[in-house]
Amino acid sequence: MINFDSLCLKAFIEEYGNILESGRIQKIQQPSRRELVLNFRSFGQNHKLYINIDPKYPHLCITKNNLRPLEIPKQPPMFCMLLRKYLEGAKILQVKQPEHERIFEIFIESYNELGEKSPQVLAIELMGKHSNVILYNCENDIIIGCAHNVGEEKSKDRELSGGLRYIYPTKKDKKNILKTPWEEFYSDFRGEIQPEVLNNKYFDITIPLAKELIKASNNDPKILYELAKKAVDLEILNPSISFDGELFSLFSLKKQIPLKQYISTNDMIDDYFGKFVAQDKLQGAKAPLLQVVNKEIKKQTKTALTHQKTLDNSQKSEKYRVWADILTSNMHSIKDVQKNLTLENYYDNNNPITIELDEMLSLKDNIKRYYKLYNKTKTANEYANKLLESTKLEIDYLESIKNALEQAESVKITEEIKQELTQKGLIKETSKTKPQKEKMELDSIEIEGYKIFIGKNNKQNDYIISKLSSPNDLWLHTFNIPGAHILIKMPKDIETPPDNVLRKASKLAVYYSPARNSVKVDVTCTKRKYLKKPPCANPGYVTFSNETNIIVDTNEQEN
Repeated sequence: MINFDSLCLKAFIEEYGNILESGRIQKIQQPSRRELVLNFRSFGQNHKLYINIDPKYPHLCITKNNLRPLEIPKQPPMFCMLLRKYLEGAKILQVKQPEHERIFEIFIESYNELGEKSPQVLAIELMGKHSNVILYNCENDIIIGCAHNVGEEKSKDRELSGGLRYIYPTKKDKKNILKTPWEEFYSDFRGEIQPEVLNNKYFDITIPLAKELIKASNNDPKILYELAKKAVDLEILNPSISFDGELFSLFSLKKQIPLKQYISTNDMIDDYFGKFVAQDKLQGAKAPLLQVVNKEIKKQTKTALTHQKTLDNSQKSEKYRVWADILTSNMHSIKDVQKNLTLENYYDNNNPITIELDEMLSLKDNIKRYYKLYNKTKTANEYANKLLESTKLEIDYLESIKNALEQAESVKITEEIKQELTQKGLIKETSKTKPQKEKMELDSIEIEGYKIFIGKNNKQNDYIISKLSSPNDLWLHTFNIPGAHILIKMPKDIETPPDNVLRKASKLAVYYSPARNSVKVDVTCTKRKYLKKPPCANPGYVTFSNETNIIVDTNEQEN
């Protein structure tokens, strides 16, 4: 991952500075502790300035895509309330970047309670673990509030909290390459130029950029010098992202890497960092739910082993019945009750069998005891069988939730799974987890005119079966493996879809299951009318009949 640097900020201001400076802040939102959204209107259009001060990927941009799931809390945080008090409705006068800094300052026309002008500055510091958002008074530099305070224990050089004077970070001892003559630049290096040395000596040149410059110049100092000046002055701006989404460049000097080109620096920043924010939020939403599900799977597996142990012990029940039967058939010939009695076992070709007896009981009472033990263990056996079957169904259900979570591609899907776990009683219900009445949105694709729906969790699977499907629609699911319910909507008077449609739908069933990396996978296919939902069954669980099995070769090339 490449960090947001001073040149990114400089390029952003070049692109959006005029739009911001003609804007008025309409609404301020704080989706999380490290995110802010400033909604402003400029030149008759609405814009969203997205600010993220997470140490992993601090950045800002005018967000246009829907990559970042922004959930606005009903109760705004205190810092958000403070910003609303001073900034909502205010006009933006100027935006500025202190030279070579990763600080974006928004100068605001603001008024105090007496109606007197009291200009404020919102300073957005995008400096890794030191990232912060500070509101301070423009006239006396006194801080009004910070996204998070920095005390003496964290920084002796630069404390940040309400009432203190706002000062810029101490500048490093570096040079501005735009003001450095060629002779001085040349004398700074001896032999081969190293990226770390270039980064340590000059402002605005990060190590990734230094590597780009050195590679593009073939380590020729003169070419490197000219390229570096053009880059810092943004003369060769050519924003792009690698196709794997892992790297970005403002200048696209690495010709050997396939890059997706952008006209707008802002759009590149929005797409690049938006992906990482979305991934992080998705993993953050998944992790606690997976912890709950894995814990419950472990618990149910332990319960299943206990039932299996009871079942194994119960197999002794047949021995007690055999003993009782043999003793009954030999009552007339047994004179004395002995500790061990050897008789012919007519259940085993009259081979001798030794039966243990209680000498304190009569023969009749010994027989009664063994019949009683037989009936008791037989009942325990039947009960353990039922419990074991029920526990196995519960484990299968939990595995289906686990699979849905692992393959969830959006926070919305994890929220649906969270509601399911809440209804199941595995998560304590809060106002946030109470089910909300929302229209179900299912992923679907169209193949040769056939609409195919994909259920990515049990809630969606139930909706497909109960609300969306018709009797003659085709249902597909990986055989004995948890996964998505796939539904092919069938047109009237058509019984079966084309082979290509069926094959691609089967591959979807495999892809949205734990078997996606297997070579050959069985997929069950049947009509919707042959599915049944047992009473009180877990969400997503169905029984089926009249099925056919399709063997999917995941290595097969698409036509």
